Amino acid sequence: MKLLITILFPFILGLGNLQEANSTKSQDYPDWVQEIIDKKPTMVQIVECFWEDEKVWKINSCVTCSDMITYVYDKDKNVICEYGGVLRENTCKEDEVLLSACKVIYKSKFKLF
Repeated sequence: MKLLITILFPFILGLGNLQEANSTKSQDYPDWVQEIIDKKPTMVQIVECFWEDEKVWKINSCVTCSDMITYVYDKDKNVICEYGGVLRENTCKEDEVLLSACKVIYKSKFKLF
């Protein structure tokens, strides 16, 4: 009985609905991006974009949290700009940082109920 409860408990809580959109390995990602994907975090979204003909990555560490800041990083993990948070500050102003061809490369779906 304890084994059955141990196996079914995550599904009862809704953790059985945890799914990654795309967690395949790719040589196109820097090591630090691949490390995040390999950890399979539950609330993270990673979006790959282009900025000035270079790949950049938008990392939102909590997609369901309205007070989290989304950071845009270059391949060396330098912050290019950031937006969101409680104050809704935005250093990714359209005239300064124009991101294009964005695609989600990792997004986990986490449902509590």
